[in-house]
This record gives sequence, structure tokens and C-alpha cells, in this order.
Amino acid sequence: MARKKTIAELRAENKILKTHRAGDVLAKVLNALIKWGFSAAMVYFAADAVKELAGKNTFADIAINAQAGTNEVVSTVYEVPGVYWWVLVLSVLVGLFGVLYGAHQAKLRRRLIARYSSEKIAEESEKDSKRSSSGLTHDGVTRPEDDV
Repeated sequence: MARKKTIAELRAENKILKTHRAGDVLAKVLNALIKWGFSAAMVYFAADAVKELAGKNTFADIAINAQAGTNEVVSTVYEVPGVYWWVLVLSVLVGLFGVLYGAHQAKLRRRLIARYSSEKIAEESEKDSKRSSSGLTHDGVTRPEDDV
């Protein structure tokens, strides 16, 4: 039979679950905001471009130059009104936020797996003493020698 958890263990587990729930709710809200916000922005900019270019013959020449060894990117746009620098900055920030959020979620997942792995191993060996280990590390990551 599984041992009963102490009050401190239950409070710690509750705190982790609340943190995960808050993160999930925030992710859902941000996902909806990003999805519908960018959809609305695309419609707005497309409508703005159509209004501006309606009835005109135009030629857009877009050149992006990057110097080797530096992070400097120069963008030159000819005869296209309404090009905003903040669109590039916003897209980089959204991408960076996505990467950081993913890394944070992976860290939380590994920490939660590490917390329950010893209990899970004890419970499985109690049920079946001949059971062998999968060879995963204590936090659920594949062993370095198994990575290809």
C-alpha cells in the first residue's frame, strides 16, 4: 500500500499544481491573443495595402542586406508605404518569448518527473519485483549515451 503523504508534501504538491495550472491558463490566453491578434493585424495591413495600391501600377523592390560577422540587418523598401520597423521587433520578441516559454515548461516538467520518479519506481517494484528499469535518468531525460 502506498504511504500517506505528509501535510508539507501535500502543500508542496498543491503549489506545483497551481503553478502549472496558472502557466497553462496563461498559455491558452496568450495563444488566443496571438492567434486572433495576428489574424486581425494581417487583415488590417492587407486592407491598408489594398487601399493604398488600388488603381495604381507599382513596383516594390525589397532588399535585405546582412554583413558577415555582425548582427546588423538593413532593410530597404522602395515605393511601399506603411512598412513599420516594429513589426520586425515584435516578431522577434514573440519568437523569443516562445522559446523561453518552451524552455521553462520543459524545466517544470523535468522537475515534476524528478519529484515523482522515486515514488513511481518504488510502487512499480512493489507491484512486480522482476520489473526492470527503462534506463531513463531520474528527471525523465534520455541517457546521454542513448542520444543519437
